[in-house]
Amino acid sequence: MEGQQARLSDLLHGDLLPPAPFHRPFLVGAIAAIVGAIAWALVAHYGQVEIGWLAVGMGALIGFGMVKAGGYGKQLIIWASLLAVLSIASGKYISYQMLTEIAFPDELYHEQVAEAPVWAAIDSSNDKEVGQFAADHGYDPIPANEFRQYIGAILTWLAEEQRSLTEWRDRQCENYTFVQHITMDFTPLDIVFLVLGIAAAGGQVSRRTSELHHAASEAERQRRKDELAARATENESADDDAEQ
Repeated sequence: MEGQQARLSDLLHGDLLPPAPFHRPFLVGAIAAIVGAIAWALVAHYGQVEIGWLAVGMGALIGFGMVKAGGYGKQLIIWASLLAVLSIASGKYISYQMLTEIAFPDELYHEQVAEAPVWAAIDSSNDKEVGQFAADHGYDPIPANEFRQYIGAILTWLAEEQRSLTEWRDRQCENYTFVQHITMDFTPLDIVFLVLGIAAAGGQVSRRTSELHHAASEAERQRRKDELAARATENESADDDAEQ
């Protein structure tokens, strides 16, 4: 009787399944997340567009990979959802880095390093000299105060001491941060696709978990039926022996 109660408790609380594997499904999911992030970045970079449905595909890929690796259970449902978020965010960050390399190429760095001493030698407070400097070095015509605020500040900074390409690019990116990048074209639809991507990842693992629970429940019910039938047969046999 106690054994039957324990099995019934297992059935009700979902403990019929063995402990879910973690490392292999998580590893496969992480690899899928990396692949998805790279795909997102390449599409955004070369296609010059971010396709919302790609987020759903990335989530589906993560969930599919984890399920195929034998994953199930609440823990992996949570991790699948988190990997989907990290994959989408990483894809956006990679595309941002690729964009900054195009916006601030090596050639521009070397040009500004060469221009910095010239800029330091002029009277940067004189609008006429600033305008002449900009024209001589091929800059687009903008108001002198704006030139001083952005380009002039970089040239002054370069003139102070030798800066590396990485330092220069980081300084340039101060005027165009990652947060600005992801919020520039942000719409409520982006949240919808993010939620769909999370649902696609965690949903597949959740669905697989439900399937396994259902199969285990059916197997337990069948086992109990077989056990009751066997006992009934034993009782009948015992009754027949007693009558004889």
